[in-house]
Amino acid sequence: MGASAEDIEAVEAQVQPEDDSHEHFGLYAENVQTFERFHALRTQWRHAGIGAVRTGFDYAAIHAWMQFSVPKKERQQLFSDLQLMESAVLDADSELIKNKKET
Repeated sequence: MGASAEDIEAVEAQVQPEDDSHEHFGLYAENVQTFERFHALRTQWRHAGIGAVRTGFDYAAIHAWMQFSVPKKERQQLFSDLQLMESAVLDADSELIKNKKET
């Protein structure tokens, strides 16, 4: 019982980089707080399927976190920003999956 070796490898491939090179990127000062909040929510993704593919944020968890961590007047803009970043991550995940299937 439990996950097969293939399933474990599929999940590990999603969470471990293929090489040790890391890209550095710039971040405008006005985006730092949103990025930090996005990073704080890194454990709030929903996953599906055998390969545990990310399907999006767990919005109930995001809502609960925002109730305790974000001033009410900032929530609507932050939620829009988080959805934009979520979409970019899901697009990047799709591209990675597509590229792995082609190799």
